[in-house]
Formats: sequence, C-alpha cells, structure tokens
Amino acid sequence: MCDYSKKLIEHILYRSYVNERPVSHMHLNKVWYFSLGYLIYHDLDLALKVYNNSNIREGVWGAVLPYIQDNYSFYKATPVFEEGVKHKSFNFINHIIDKLIAINTMVLVDISQEHKAKNEYYTFKEIKEAFKNVKW
Repeated sequence: MCDYSKKLIEHILYRSYVNERPVSHMHLNKVWYFSLGYLIYHDLDLALKVYNNSNIREGVWGAVLPYIQDNYSFYKATPVFEEGVKHKSFNFINHIIDKLIAINTMVLVDISQEHKAKNEYYTFKEIKEAFKNVKW
C-alpha cells in the first residue's frame, strides 16, 4: 500500500467529515476508485503514485481496494467515524470528492461493476480505459 493511496483515503474521510456527509466503507472505496479515475485524466503523475501497489481487484461490488476492506470493513454499513486528514496534494479535486460523496453508494457500485479486469487485479491501463469517456 503506497503512501499516496492512503493519503487519498484520509483526504476523502476529511472531506466527508468537514461536509458532515458520512460514508460507509463501501462508499469510501467507491469514492477512492472514482477519484483515481479523475486523477488519471487531470494529474497523471499523482494518479500513478496513488495507483502504485494499491492492488485494486475486481469484486462482487465492483473495484475493491484491499486496504479499505482490511481496515474499514468492520464498520459494515455504518458510517466510518474518522476525521481524516487534509492533504494539500488532493485539494484540487475537493469538488470531485464532494460530488462523489453526495452520490448514492449503489449508483457508484453499479457503474464500477461495469469496469472489468482481465485478471483478478486491475491494471492502470484498464482503469484509464474505464474512465476515458467520463464527463467530469
């Protein structure tokens, strides 16, 4: 698990906290994944740092980040009660994170289930392809 991937998680939790819009671990997972999709087309270097060693796998509920599963799944469907940490490197995507947090979890799940990996884990190229036609 790379530092930038964890920093994005912390920043999402921070945005959730300051906006008083709690997220479940599944919603956190989806917001992280879609934020990565945005980063790929708006800051490729940062996207590569976030993706590095993240081991995103294809699961029943779409793309899954094992770190989130391992560290936040005990919350089940209840909100993740953490204040998070603001990371300046992600401030420029606050508007995207806030929009994603406002979207129903199952809508994001349905969309991410359409993103297929050839193997168990998504390649960077597969994620980039999945988000190529998104109008942010």
